[in-house]
Amino acid sequence: MQHHTLETIYTLLSASNTPKQNIAVEIKKLLPLIAQVDPENYSKNYRELMLLIQQIEQEMQQKQLTEKTIVGVGGGFGAGKSRFINSLLGIEVLPEALEPCTAVATYLSASTLEQTHALNLLNHHIRLKPEQLGQLRHFVGDTNTQNDIQLGELIQYVHLGIPQLTWEHIAFLDTPGYSKADAEHHHHSDEQLAINQLSKADYILWLVNAKNGTIRDEDLQFLQKIQPKQPIFVVLTQSDLVNRSDIEPILQSVRQNLKNRNIAIAGIMAWAAPIMKLQGQRLAGDGIGDWLDKINQPIQHHTIKDLDILIQHVFNKGIHHVNQLQQEIETLIKVKDKQDLQNITQVTNIIEFKQKNKTSILQSSRNLMLDMAKIAEYLFKDIHQAAQYHALIIREFDKNYSDSNSLEWLYQQSCIGIKSVQKEFKNITDYLKNNFIQYKYALSLKDNQEAIYYMYLSAKQNYQPAFDWLFDKTHQENIDALFKLTELFKIGKIKNQDKNKIFKFCYQYIRTNNSDQRIENFVKYQATNQNNTEVQYNYALILEEINDSVSMLEYMFLAAKQRYQPAYDWFFNQANKKNINALFSLTELFKISKINQQDKSKLFKICYQYIINNNHDKRIEDFIKYQAIKQNDAEVQYNYALIFEENKNITSTIEYMFLAAKQSYHLAYDWLFTQATQGNIDVQFKLTELFELGKTNKKDEKTIFNYCYDAIRYQNDHRFFKFVEQQAIDKKVAEAQYLLATCYAFGYGTNIDYKKAYQFYKNNSIGNSVYNRTVLDYLGLSKKSKNNKLASIVVFKKYSNDPKFSTTFSWIKEPIIFKKPSVLDYNEDIEKLKINYTPIYLILIIITFLILTTNIIWIAGIIALGIIFYITLSRVKLNNIEFEEIRINTEEEAYKGVWTDSKTGLMWARISIGQKWINGECIGDAEKLNWNNAKTACQNFRLADYEDWRLPMIDELETLIKEQSGNYNCPEGMLFRPIKTNLGRYWSSSFFGCNEWVRSVPFGGPLSNYHGKDNLYYVRAVRGEVIAHTSIRTQISTSRIDNKYSLKKLKISLTNLVKYYIKKLETVCFFTLGFFLAPTIIILVCSIIYYSLIFINDFSALFLIPIFTSIWLGFQIFENLIKTNNSMQNGFKLFKIFGPMSAVIIFLFFIYKLLS
Repeated sequence: MQHHTLETIYTLLSASNTPKQNIAVEIKKLLPLIAQVDPENYSKNYRELMLLIQQIEQEMQQKQLTEKTIVGVGGGFGAGKSRFINSLLGIEVLPEALEPCTAVATYLSASTLEQTHALNLLNHHIRLKPEQLGQLRHFVGDTNTQNDIQLGELIQYVHLGIPQLTWEHIAFLDTPGYSKADAEHHHHSDEQLAINQLSKADYILWLVNAKNGTIRDEDLQFLQKIQPKQPIFVVLTQSDLVNRSDIEPILQSVRQNLKNRNIAIAGIMAWAAPIMKLQGQRLAGDGIGDWLDKINQPIQHHTIKDLDILIQHVFNKGIHHVNQLQQEIETLIKVKDKQDLQNITQVTNIIEFKQKNKTSILQSSRNLMLDMAKIAEYLFKDIHQAAQYHALIIREFDKNYSDSNSLEWLYQQSCIGIKSVQKEFKNITDYLKNNFIQYKYALSLKDNQEAIYYMYLSAKQNYQPAFDWLFDKTHQENIDALFKLTELFKIGKIKNQDKNKIFKFCYQYIRTNNSDQRIENFVKYQATNQNNTEVQYNYALILEEINDSVSMLEYMFLAAKQRYQPAYDWFFNQANKKNINALFSLTELFKISKINQQDKSKLFKICYQYIINNNHDKRIEDFIKYQAIKQNDAEVQYNYALIFEENKNITSTIEYMFLAAKQSYHLAYDWLFTQATQGNIDVQFKLTELFELGKTNKKDEKTIFNYCYDAIRYQNDHRFFKFVEQQAIDKKVAEAQYLLATCYAFGYGTNIDYKKAYQFYKNNSIGNSVYNRTVLDYLGLSKKSKNNKLASIVVFKKYSNDPKFSTTFSWIKEPIIFKKPSVLDYNEDIEKLKINYTPIYLILIIITFLILTTNIIWIAGIIALGIIFYITLSRVKLNNIEFEEIRINTEEEAYKGVWTDSKTGLMWARISIGQKWINGECIGDAEKLNWNNAKTACQNFRLADYEDWRLPMIDELETLIKEQSGNYNCPEGMLFRPIKTNLGRYWSSSFFGCNEWVRSVPFGGPLSNYHGKDNLYYVRAVRGEVIAHTSIRTQISTSRIDNKYSLKKLKISLTNLVKYYIKKLETVCFFTLGFFLAPTIIILVCSIIYYSLIFINDFSALFLIPIFTSIWLGFQIFENLIKTNNSMQNGFKLFKIFGPMSAVIIFLFFIYKLLS
């Protein structure tokens, strides 16, 4: 025997280098714990455990094959078993063409590395080198009688690990042939070895030589001895050595013979394995690959599992015992409360005993499971089983999970990546649902989605490290971690200080990578469903960045709707940049009362500007219309009207100004009055509507009815007549009644109807109506008189039979001697016609009527002369009179810096605005101001401690320079110049044409002119009652004149009037008095002469008195018309010439009557 052969034999008989664990010793350590946990069944448990130890030791000897599915390859010698296996795998791994001998069982299974192991007679696993395997093959095939030792007596089996084998759970068993005669010196025959080995196989692959034509009877008998556990698979080897046409009949024959012997088959195949090729091929029949794939399953049951079942049974018994003890303890505790003191001690001792017993069983049970976990891990290398024991310990015993060694073991093993441990770790995590265990399990999974999910579950139970982990992963741009944070946010698990961090992550993700809609959906949910204003605003900004303007406006609107200031400011900023959609959104916010009151004007200003400059989108104008009409916003109505005014749409301007004025909006009210002053008849009518609504100022009523008068008389506008008629009849307004009476008296806007005129004059207490009522009554036109003829006709009829009367009136062909007294027009100047509606004038008319209807002529004449004299004196304008009782201290005024004009009664400042009056001296130069500042400066002027200074009218300024008219009365040097070298141009308060132009007066230059309000001129303040020329009164609304500026009214007595009249006669020449005094003097002289001849009984002479009286009345009325009507000024100049001529004519007529 050669040296290398002896060395191989030595190796086979050697012990393994790997330290052998004593399985029996380790498992027997469990017996004390089993006894403590289940003492009642200890004997039974002991026997079962000893039996299991023996079985486990046997399995551990073949551990590499224990979990494999054994496929035994059998057949007689010459069937080509080794060749088939080599050709099936495509490699040469088994020895072929061996002479019949006692061969060793050889296992082939999948392995990561090519390796060879053998189990020797001492039950030691021996690793063989490749050259030793070759020597083993040589030794196996050697039939030399010198080899006294057969290989089968040295080793039990050989196990080859082959990387090329694809069926990882299958181990192929190559058995020796059974038909060769045994050598005389061997203990076992090959047949018996084959039977023993194939009987332990899970599946059998039986090979039949195709050259035999069918399966031999010896094969059938052998298979019946084996009694296969599963249907066998039959392979016809060397099928390439027979005719192809014979293959199918051979397959049918083999199938039938097996069926006849009740041997089930899984498949049958014809196989060819040419000598020159490594890889064989199927020629016919079933595919062996499909069959192998089907049975490629791990073996599930081992003796180790039986040990686990035993220990689990013991454990369950212990837990059941513990539960019983717990119930007994609870029962004893209840009984204890009902026992006396002596029995309580006894019961307490029992409870303590049972409690200790319970604790002992629990501790032993835990230790039992812990030892089983160690046995499974270290002895059986079954990590999965060990994980199950550790999971059981955690579930049943460990309550402080952070200190649990079993939990830490699961964590460490899971971190390594052992799937079975991870599975158990997951199961216990799902079962306990503890946040710490969830956190540890998630950590063991590294960074996958499952780890994120369990971190979420842990954080959901408020475990802070889980929150931190998710935030850390989110920082690393893990979208799933961010999503789980959003889920935690939804259920209120995120701290307030962390909420902004989450939203910041969400915003950043949406900006950079919005492929996963979950994050954007969360942001949308918070913005929409949760109504989070900050999210709405920031999400809108993101949408703005990605050019989604529609959605951006939607979310920005939601934020602003809740008064979120940044969103609010954003809209205003964009609106100012002419973003129409932003502006429209602001209008929508306004509609739902989400605009601050201080921003309302700012919003509407932007809207107005947009409508003026760029009104292609009607939504803004529709909003303004809505606010103006539906919401009745007076300020909007006013400003919207201004827009129409700028666009030259005067109709709409008036309409919206009217709407604003209806709500007492003073700017609109002033605008309407300004336009009415400029003659806009539609505006004037709107004022009448405001009057009807009670929205006009009391001081403006007279002006409104003046507009009505002009419209009715000159425009024949029936709207105004209807208004006046309604106010007069339904509302009983005195001004309306008087105006309506005037309309009926003069035929303005209607037909003349004296009866209606009289009725309306009668129904109101206005001064002029007293006069007009008296005139109408005198003329017999009242309702009391059925005869509408003149009073002279009435007189003529009454005295027609009187000889004296007939003689007197015989020369009159028709009764037209008396001129009908004039009914006063509504619009006459009341101040200048004040005498006409006093009771004195009523007395005059009554006396005149008595003269005409009675015989007391001489009494009437005296009374008439007295009245004529008194009225003549009272016709003089009283507020221009200086009486001795009221004297002006001119020296004192001059020292104070003021001067009073005795003719106009106006007090003037000696200095201009800007100059100062100090100790009787003018200091400095005057300022030049624009018109508005000039008006304000006068109101703030406090010279001589007076507070009612004002800007003078144009007529008032001109009284200081009209020397040629004899009106200039200012002493030289009284008024100081604005600067030493210039007389200057001064502002007046009189408008020209419209409110945009104002009149001014130059001192030392051309005549007065009009200028824009922004020009700069000097200002001289004045005090006193306004003196306005008739030509400009129609341009100035009476509401513009402040009536508080008036001088003190003087108390006038008859004595003072006589003194003043005598003084006037002495100082004023006859021709200066003009036509209106001349007739009065002539009538007075003629009357004196006539009454000196009263003894002459000639009634015709007395008739001159009423003639003169009528002439005098006509002159007075004409005088008033001249003074109040600018168009008659030229006629007044002519009448000055013809006045004296009329006096001469009257005087001559009087002489004629006396001589006749």
